[in-house]
Amino acid sequence: MSFPELRIPSGEDDERELLTTMGAVPRRSLIADMLALEEKIHSETNTQYSQALAPFAGELRETLRDNALFLADCHAVHNGPELCDLWQNSYAWLTEELVYPDSAGEEDSCWLTPVIRWAILVAAADLDGGKVLVGRLDLRKAISTAVSDVRYAAAHPITSSHSS
Repeated sequence: MSFPELRIPSGEDDERELLTTMGAVPRRSLIADMLALEEKIHSETNTQYSQALAPFAGELRETLRDNALFLADCHAVHNGPELCDLWQNSYAWLTEELVYPDSAGEEDSCWLTPVIRWAILVAAADLDGGKVLVGRLDLRKAISTAVSDVRYAAAHPITSSHSS
């Protein structure tokens, strides 16, 4: 499953720019839950990381609870991916908070995009009176695949061979 890449909104288009309206406490709570999830992804070898998904989704939901534009978008969209496309970049700044580097030395965020998209759909279901937007199951599968990929890459780092 392929998702649009996370990118920090430039303010020049119709991105939902949430960062500027989010207070320090919700921001810190969201970061803390994301870092707890990241820690489980990188330190566990089983599916224990999935226990950290719900707290992250709950914090993300809290950042959207009073957002009239998000609630309007929940009613206006036709499907889950459409809502995710509108809102995922509002959380792109989270990539700057990641700790664990990937095999190329960059913070590894391939798992973060499906997690954010899944949490957006969870928030929509919770805040919009249980509206069902298709896509949560596919996103859970994408999260599992991304976590497996991250763990495989960490266990099998790319090494360059030099002939002498």
